[in-house]
Amino acid sequence: MMKITQNAISVTIATLILSACGGGGDSSSSGSPSPSAPISSSEFTDITVPSGFDWKGSSNQQITFSVVSNMTQVDGVNANIRGHHILKIYSMTSSSADPIPFFTGRTDSMGQIQSELRLSSNWQSIKVTTTVDGENCTSVTSISDLTNQINVGCDLVLGTD
Repeated sequence: MMKITQNAISVTIATLILSACGGGGDSSSSGSPSPSAPISSSEFTDITVPSGFDWKGSSNQQITFSVVSNMTQVDGVNANIRGHHILKIYSMTSSSADPIPFFTGRTDSMGQIQSELRLSSNWQSIKVTTTVDGENCTSVTSISDLTNQINVGCDLVLGTD
């Protein structure tokens, strides 16, 4: 019995060794493969960058945000809603608004906040939101129309002092 087991092991090992030594050539009769065509390189001679070109993926803009009443004016200007309000600013593309604000800040006691924002070149507009006395206030401004002052209007009537 011992001899049969040794013979079986020897045959198995010999089979594994012989099968591992198989060649990887193709079925053609030639001994070496033909060389591949040389790779040609090309230069971009048709592309020129105009002088003064400065592409940027984003830009910075200093903006003052004011929470104002759409109903109450002082000297012909929408009145600031005094108090500390939390502003959230969202980026908007052509498809939708980002669900996470890229900026959150608190206004001063006059209802204003000034900040330098980094605006991505692929944004189409920004959406500014706040809540005053349970009233949701929203302002959407196109990136191309941004100025250094943005009013976030709320449909609230303010009392006079």
